[in-house]
Amino acid sequence: MKIINLQEIGQSMFAKSIRLDDFINDDFEGPIVTKIEMEEPDEGWGQSVYVVYTDDGHYRVVPADKYIAEYAKD
Repeated sequence: MKIINLQEIGQSMFAKSIRLDDFINDDFEGPIVTKIEMEEPDEGWGQSVYVVYTDDGHYRVVPADKYIAEYAKD
């Protein structure tokens, strides 16, 4: 199973969504998300996090307690 979407927890209409194969920013510009992985606290972050990889070779780290993941079969 792989993560295809991260939805920010909150009731605001400005809650952020990070989708696989979509732009990292809401302005439809910039890098595209290529992979999303969850890493547990024992891997060096101190807490569970989602690591979001983009096609420009960078990654972003978001806290797992602030996002809900949607999974799909490979």
